[in-house]
Amino acid sequence: MGSEAYVPGFGQDLFLSYAREDGGWVSEFQNKLIEALLERGLEPSVWRDVKDIRFGQNWKEQMFQAIEQTALFLAILSPNYRNSDYCNDESDYFQELREKAQDLRIGTEGLYRYLKVVRMPSDDGWHSGLLPDLQQIEFFTRDLQDTDFLVPFTAPEFTMKIGRVAHALAAALKAMRRTREMVYVASPADDVDVEWRSLRSELRAQGYVVGPAPLGPVNFMHRPSASENPQVPLSHHHLDATHISPGVIAVGVERSGFSLEAGAFHGREPDEN
Repeated sequence: MGSEAYVPGFGQDLFLSYAREDGGWVSEFQNKLIEALLERGLEPSVWRDVKDIRFGQNWKEQMFQAIEQTALFLAILSPNYRNSDYCNDESDYFQELREKAQDLRIGTEGLYRYLKVVRMPSDDGWHSGLLPDLQQIEFFTRDLQDTDFLVPFTAPEFTMKIGRVAHALAAALKAMRRTREMVYVASPADDVDVEWRSLRSELRAQGYVVGPAPLGPVNFMHRPSASENPQVPLSHHHLDATHISPGVIAVGVERSGFSLEAGAFHGREPDEN
């Protein structure tokens, strides 16, 4: 498990909520899930209560603090989960936080910060009624007599279902990371202004925060100050033999609603000293 969160600004990427009675199954599930995420190039940090802090003096404070600092919440649903006050407190608290912040849904991509894995179903169908708009991935099968059985860890079906969970988590984590990364798109020449605006719109649609153009000028022949100079186009090709754009380096920092930006540029030809 990664020690630092993949999504900037969070203490961990994933809070694993489960009933203690299901702990053995959850351990194997977690190992398989981490393997599947690593195959997708992700090493998220996972918070899981393996120290029985629920029985400590300040368990609620520690648990709620971890929930406040998590990017995603993964609930391992089962009859044991349904009957656990601890599990219901965790689930309810995460939902309350997201309802207050109005950020349960991630952007416009149909992804959510709450994910449901159904280890075993409840007789009353409670697992389906919990946030019914969300996708749920079931790790049980039902025979012709309506008897439910866990999918074996070694079965290809288990691997397929783990892949679905890993795919959903990876998509959600990447979408959340995009909402916290600022992309700078340099100012273009006038003849590609339409394409520039289209690119910025596309990046926003994908969930990126698109910042203002970095500092530094466009090629001198395209600057307004050169518009009345007839020598500019000719000298541009004589002096700028490789037809390159000036190198631009831009950095930016944003925190608490404030941003600081800086840029540097040069127009030296590659063969100039």
